[in-house]
Amino acid sequence: DVPDYQLIGLRTDSDNTHVVGIKGDGIVTYPYSWCVTDAAEATGYRCQEIGPWDCYDELATPPTGQTFVQCCNDIKAETGHLMPDMHGNYLDCYNSPPPLENLEDPLDLGRVYLHIDANNRVVNPPYNG
Repeated sequence: DVPDYQLIGLRTDSDNTHVVGIKGDGIVTYPYSWCVTDAAEATGYRCQEIGPWDCYDELATPPTGQTFVQCCNDIKAETGHLMPDMHGNYLDCYNSPPPLENLEDPLDLGRVYLHIDANNRVVNPPYNG
């Protein structure tokens, strides 16, 4: 079990105003399967992958990432038919601002970061830094 699995981290820009995604393209991913109760299944539940979501607002002038609220509302609207999950939880979002630059560990584009869970499974797309 992963605590807070129902929360989606929305990476925002350095001003903490618009969603930019981990790669800067406005794409938001969810690393887990979402499972809902389903009496027709032998297990009593059905799991599926959800996302990714594009939170880039091409209609804005100039084009930019959606606000945190816009992006989260769009994700909830798209997945509303899957709520609640088999544990009674609903998807929600949290603000995930970019990490501050560490002067003792400067940016290195030759390095790849992998986020892993307690089972050593990769849970987010890898990124350089």
